Amino acid sequence: MPEETHATLEDALVHEVWRQDLSAIQRLLTAGANPNKPGRAWSSAIACAGENDETGEIVRALVAAGADVNIQDEHGQTPLHHAVDMAIDGTIQQNLDEIDWTVVGVYLEFGANPNIADKNGRTIADIASAYGYNAKRSFDDFMRTRSVD
Repeated sequence: MPEETHATLEDALVHEVWRQDLSAIQRLLTAGANPNKPGRAWSSAIACAGENDETGEIVRALVAAGADVNIQDEHGQTPLHHAVDMAIDGTIQQNLDEIDWTVVGVYLEFGANPNIADKNGRTIADIASAYGYNAKRSFDDFMRTRSVD
């Protein structure tokens, strides 16, 4: 199988975030990859981490390298929008009993603003509401523990 090539460091960084390869991510960041700059196939690495990071360690590495946790993509969504959506959707798809808010918590820990609305006017609370009562209740309970408005 031929080795995959990437046009830019940012393309490679997004690819490694998808692969969840923290050591490769750290090497690319050291080489100068910008975690806020979009790659050609996705938005920025920090937004991609909102959909793919399971532990928060990738988010931590990207923030340490200067990632903006409130950066908005072409739809006005922040990494936090992606993280909330994936936390709930992943729970549904895997038929789990409880939503894992770990990565959402990491974004909030680093100053992600839960009140930013996307281009459709949706905040993260609206995303949780769209999934129904149980998701919204879990989200509200989680946010109360975070003391975030």
